[in-house]
Order: sequence, then structure tokens, then C-alpha cells
Amino acid sequence: MYSQKENGFNVSTFKGSEVEIGEKHGRLLGKEIEKVIERFSFALTNDYGKDWQWFRDFSVSNFSERLDERIKSEMNAIPASSAKHNGTSFKFEDLLTLNCIAEIDSYFSAHEKSAVDGRCSSFIANGKYTMDGDYILGHTTWWRYYLANSFKHFFIFKPESGIPFAMQSAPGFLFSFTDFYYNKSGIAISETTLDGIHTYNAGGTPLFQRLRLAIQHSSTVEDAVYHITKDNTGAYPNDYLIGSMDGIALLELGTFNYSLMKRKEGFFVSSNRVQFDNLYSECTINYDTLNDSDTSRFLRLNELVSSGKLDNESAKRILSDHYDSYRRENRPGKNTICGHRETEPLRDTFDKRPAFFTTGSIDGKIVTGKGAVSGSSTLKWGKPCGAQFSSEEFLSSHPEYEWLRGHLEDISPGAWYQFDHGWE
Repeated sequence: MYSQKENGFNVSTFKGSEVEIGEKHGRLLGKEIEKVIERFSFALTNDYGKDWQWFRDFSVSNFSERLDERIKSEMNAIPASSAKHNGTSFKFEDLLTLNCIAEIDSYFSAHEKSAVDGRCSSFIANGKYTMDGDYILGHTTWWRYYLANSFKHFFIFKPESGIPFAMQSAPGFLFSFTDFYYNKSGIAISETTLDGIHTYNAGGTPLFQRLRLAIQHSSTVEDAVYHITKDNTGAYPNDYLIGSMDGIALLELGTFNYSLMKRKEGFFVSSNRVQFDNLYSECTINYDTLNDSDTSRFLRLNELVSSGKLDNESAKRILSDHYDSYRRENRPGKNTICGHRETEPLRDTFDKRPAFFTTGSIDGKIVTGKGAVSGSSTLKWGKPCGAQFSSEEFLSSHPEYEWLRGHLEDISPGAWYQFDHGWE
């Protein structure tokens, strides 16, 4: 069904025009797109008390007329091809809704001041901070475990227009949504969502489109910043870590403000925590305690990355790290880079989730500048530390989450491996 399977990831390669890419996406992955829609429909309804049709209407009315024609062509081709080859019934409107989940979450965040699930950890370094001077970028995504298995996919794109690129993603998505991209020009992008920003601009273009255009049409940091910030809605305000062959950058993007810092040599870390003063005008919280996940992980990332001489092996160790800066001990939980929220008896200061909430790290990804250019990255499905999550064991221990039965899924880790896919 897929182009290949790689140690926990399903790998699909798409090439050609927008329509050709969409047709293959629908043909190969249509059945799984139905499952992804089912998972996210359950999550959104549980979060916001509205049915899938409401989210569909919201996405169509706000964004269907703001799509780039290239994006629209690819998205239209997916359901038509899937219906033909797989007998599925989802439509363009369902795919648009799936890709606009960041917009939906941020809309409700702005109106209800509710927390958005952010929780990712990332770093980028180059120069004296790496073994060979080349940049190295690492990222682990935190997702709820009843959504996580949607993202066991790695996509390689060889478009007729633009730059070949790769990303971790899920069937039906036109962007990563797990915050990991790189292209043949040596551009790599990761992100972590900023806690405490509850602003939103309904008049912009959707995040998924801006990110897709950024990785497909950028050969410099400036190109990427242009695409990401142009007509910004503020959906999922983010720290973006950007690697290029000319240096590294941190773009911190809110809704109405952003800051950019570039370095020829140095490092940046990111853990859902605002880092620039001008973004605080949109931020409603103070990062003033070690017992918030954002600050604890920020301190630990700085400590580990600043020690320097990073390579793939040390990057793996950072993403697998279980040191809790608040408790000052190795104890996997909400405050650790490799996240284990399901083991955490404490509420976080910001996310307000109940104890033992079923979310945490679900992957590990590493790419270097040379790897991006040649088409190579280091990947791991499942928790970077290698721990398995058993839904049955969890529900037996935590009957308060019985409402997740039938939706909560096991997450079985693969091994770290270097994936040399190339671009030709």
C-alpha cells in the first residue's frame, strides 16, 4: 500500500503536479484518511461540544475562498481519487476541516481563553555547538495518545513546481502538524506552540497553507519567514526553529507581533515558552515557576544543548531525557523533554489538564543541513526513550479515563534509524 515501511513509519512518496500528488495521496491513503477524520472528530466534539458538521461549516465559511489555487487543486484531487479507488465518501470540505484544526483550536482559545495542546520540545545548533559545524535540529512531538497513531507516516514530495521536501505527517494533511520539515535546499523547520497566547485573526490565511508553501518554496530563512508570516491568522502561535546552509534562526510568531533572531553560529531551544518581550503583549501568563512544563524543559534544553559538540547520538539522548528541573531528579513526567504526561499526578500550571492526562512524546526526529540537502534524517516512532504505552494497562490503572475506551490506542515504539531516502 505504501511506498515502503521504515521501522514504525509508513513512507509514501508523491511526485508530479498538484493534481497528480493529490490523486496518489487519495489512492494510497484514502481508507486511513477516514480513520484520521474519525479520530479528530471524536477529539473536537469532546473538547468543544460541537459535531463535525459545525467544524466543517466553520472551516468552509472562513477559509475555502482563501486557498492558494495550487493547494486547492491538490486537496480537491484527494477525495475524488479515494472515492474512485477505495469507495470512500469524505469530501473536500472534510479535508479542509482536518487541515484547519489549528484554526479551530485557536478560535476557541481566543474566545474561551482555553489552553491549546502545545507541548513539544525542539532545539537547533550549529558552529562550535556541533561536531562538524553543520546545523542539527531535533524535535519531539507531544500528542494525545488517542490521536497519535495517525502520525506514523513520513511523506516525501517531489513536486513539479518548487523544491523537493519531506515531512512527518498523517493521511489527509497537506502540512506536517507534527512540526518537522526539511527540503533539498537545506531548509529545515520545526516548531513548538506558545502557551498563554489567546489572540486570533479571522481575516488571515490558514496555517497549514502558509507552512506548506514555506517548505515547498523556500531556499533561505527569509523565504520561510515570508511565507509563514504572510496573512497570519495567529493559529497556533509558535516558536519556529529554522535551519539553513547560511545559519540558523528563531522566528517567534504570535497573531499581531513577531520577532526574528538569526545566528551564524549558536543555538536556539524551544519548549512552548514565549522568549521575546514584544510577544508578551499578547501573552496572558507569566513563566515564573519551575513547576510549569514549559520552563522546566526550557532550562533543561539550554543546559544540554549549550554543552556543545552535538551529533546524532547526543541529539537522541537530549530528546530521550527524563530530568525534571523542578524535582531535580530523573523522573519522566510533564516537565521532561521526553514527555510522559500519563504518569504525572500533578496539574500543570498552564494546561489545566487533569492528573495522568493521556498525552506525551510520540516520536523523535533529527536532521542536519547536509542531511536535508542529500535527503536523509534520523527518525524514531514512539517515545524517544523507547517506553511503550499500553492502553489496556493505563485504563485498568485509571478508570477515570474509561470514556476513552475504544479510542485510546497502544503506542509501540520502533528503533532509532537513519533514513536515507534521497531526492532522485
